[in-house]
Amino acid sequence: MSEPRKAPATLVAKRRTTGSLAWSPRDLDALARVRAVRVHRGERTSALMLHEGERYLVGRHDAADIAFDAPEVSRVHGVLRAVEGRWHFEDYGSANGSTLVRMDGEQAMAAHTPVPLGAGDLIELGGPGARLELLLDLDEEPAGDAGLDVARSRAARAFAERVRLAAKTKVPVFLLGASGVGKTFSARRIHDESGVPGPFVPVNCARLPIDPSALHSELLGHVKGAFTGAESARTGKLVLADGGTLFLDEIESLPPVAQGFLLDVLEGSGDLAPLGAHAPRMKPVAFRLVSASKLPLADSGLRPDLCERLAEGHLWRVPGLEERADDIAALVRRFAAEQASMLGARVVVAPAAVRLCVSSAWPGQIRQLRATIVALAQLALARALERGAADPASLTLTLREEDVAAHLAERDEAFGGAAGVRTKADARRLTQAQARAALSAADGNLSQAARTLGISRATLTKKLAGR
Repeated sequence: MSEPRKAPATLVAKRRTTGSLAWSPRDLDALARVRAVRVHRGERTSALMLHEGERYLVGRHDAADIAFDAPEVSRVHGVLRAVEGRWHFEDYGSANGSTLVRMDGEQAMAAHTPVPLGAGDLIELGGPGARLELLLDLDEEPAGDAGLDVARSRAARAFAERVRLAAKTKVPVFLLGASGVGKTFSARRIHDESGVPGPFVPVNCARLPIDPSALHSELLGHVKGAFTGAESARTGKLVLADGGTLFLDEIESLPPVAQGFLLDVLEGSGDLAPLGAHAPRMKPVAFRLVSASKLPLADSGLRPDLCERLAEGHLWRVPGLEERADDIAALVRRFAAEQASMLGARVVVAPAAVRLCVSSAWPGQIRQLRATIVALAQLALARALERGAADPASLTLTLREEDVAAHLAERDEAFGGAAGVRTKADARRLTQAQARAALSAADGNLSQAARTLGISRATLTKKLAGR
């Protein structure tokens, strides 16, 4: 059994004379503020926000809201839910039981008996390799990568679980989503959690060279002297990915010649070799293929046989910020923390500015949200230094609501009004005629029209239907 986890000093567990662990009435008032849970899966951790109106099924079952793959966890191990504003965990009669760990000890949790929880509490699910840790808020989480790590919304939590489970399979993964939603982040997470020994090799298909020889060299490599300036041999990207993960971003832009190369490698057929006379034939390579596109496969223009290969495994849509409103405030704080670390100054986002970020539409998705915080933080530092501040470490840079509003207005103007809808209220006021005009301007492409307006495809479909 692991060592008992220490709780915050103000939330100290009391032991009753019966030997059970309990909280004092005064502590219980503070514990009602618990709003998040950190999930420990061995050495891997993630966190999510808790919503009182929801219940979280815990276990190895495919339908679990908090899923584990550890054998000591039962398929339906238990449930985490709020009762009168306080979070409780109930073991559903699991095979290996659940243990509550607090500062002054630990105890087995009786089956089918809801147990009230507090900040710092740990629940071991059958053993120390699978644990739940109650938090006051996600603000306790250390700064780190954005994207799936900030999973308060139901859409983000569901997608994070798909990514985690995909890492344990070997079939291809196709990710669909607008620019900036985090497709590259998701692909890298799949690779990192898969434990494969080879490297993660990203290829932006839209940036591949058009020249056939240069394209051949990029993907399959070349031998020394293959062309003027080839002073040394080069290993192609398809070969570099052997034993690892090949990530093809914007795969809809993959040139036809490259589509043939890729199919031959995936099928172990063809007579492929690096560029150059008398180059040796390639040895068979094997990699995990993850591809991503802004367009559905049917609209991608790729060869039908390649589309079939890409569709052999998981096909998932990466949720955009329009579905992740509950994540935006945490993302804003995380990006501010990143800037504080980079600039050496304290960066604070005013509550009203956070609320504006939450209510605004982000057609550029997470990339645009991060860029907004980066631009405003660096502009604030530049202004402070211009006023005579000498040491950034002594500064507190506050990003205000008017700063965010001005930045978004300037962006809309720079895009010629292309950003369209900026807030949820604007989306509600959008008329059927405006929706049809946007669709016409996009040549009938629903996804492109929705991105132009700054709304989801589903919302655009409703507006076109007059709802």
